[in-house]
Amino acid sequence: MHGLLVIAVAVVALAATTMLLAKLFNESSSPGPSWVRAGSVSEVQRRQVVYVPEARAFVVAASSTSPLALYARSPHLGERVRYCASSGWFEDRAHGAMFDGLGRYVLGPAPRGLDRFEVRVIDGDVWVDTANLMLGPPRGSGDPHPSGPLCTSQ
Repeated sequence: MHGLLVIAVAVVALAATTMLLAKLFNESSSPGPSWVRAGSVSEVQRRQVVYVPEARAFVVAASSTSPLALYARSPHLGERVRYCASSGWFEDRAHGAMFDGLGRYVLGPAPRGLDRFEVRVIDGDVWVDTANLMLGPPRGSGDPHPSGPLCTSQ
């Protein structure tokens, strides 16, 4: 019986060590504990908009800048914001706030554009800092022309 207990403890210790080493290996290039990996730069560029559940953020491939990380909550009352692929806009379906593809305010009750997180690109990977939420851009900066039909009308 004592021998089985020793084996069980050894197996649990080995599993815990393996999990810790895997976590350290996968996050070895992380800028810090509050940073979440969003994917590779090539993946973000290919998909254009990537939802990162661990950060509650959308990472957007911006053509003229590094990727943007947009908080997936409306600055109005904190409702979930969804990306509409047909229009290229972010929509707060609860209250009708709309944001263009870069998270800038377009219409509705929101006081500003979508709030943002700092982004860093390290060794080809996109990282999002979930500890530092920055206020979104002011009203009047968004593109009022969606690229197609709005999802709220569907």
